[in-house]
Amino acid sequence: MSRARHSVHGVAASQSVTSITTAVKGCALSRQIRSASVTVRLLGLFELPLLQDLEGEVRDLMTGDPHNPNSHSAAQGVIENLFASLGVPDKNAALAGEVVSLVEQDPLITSVRDLCTVLGLQERTLERLCARFLGVSPRWVIRQRRLQEAGVQIRAGTSLAELSAQLGYTDQPHFSRDFRAATGWTPGEFAGMVQGRTGTEPA
Repeated sequence: MSRARHSVHGVAASQSVTSITTAVKGCALSRQIRSASVTVRLLGLFELPLLQDLEGEVRDLMTGDPHNPNSHSAAQGVIENLFASLGVPDKNAALAGEVVSLVEQDPLITSVRDLCTVLGLQERTLERLCARFLGVSPRWVIRQRRLQEAGVQIRAGTSLAELSAQLGYTDQPHFSRDFRAATGWTPGEFAGMVQGRTGTEPA
């Protein structure tokens, strides 16, 4: 069975986007993930100390016949039992999950102020919440989501000026700097690449 991979944050240059932050709601697992510095990379779940013993147990269950539904059910049961042992997430951890969901699902949230208004939180409270459970600022989370959406819209042919305003940037150069920092391309270079006019290596 291939190792599970957990994608946390970031814009994938080769495919324009990957999924945004996944909030980990079990506090013990959350602390291990944040200490592993997974905010900007792919992490093998079995790299986490809490899950290391799980790898051998799951592999043993799947070795005989990896296509056997009973083997899958047994492996799933082992994983579910481990996560159940973490207990119910506290209300702040659940709120961190809500922060992520709102940013992912509501395109009208383009600033920390927008997010604070929806959640009814003060900015400092939101900053502390995100730092504790996500390991990054709410501004970072929102920016990454905007850049993910930018990749989708550029592929769809949206004009860069229109896209910059749509994503809540005050000016196009600011948008261009953020996009290049995340992907290695300017928005114009990326647009040309996906339309087949330029090479595929970032500058």
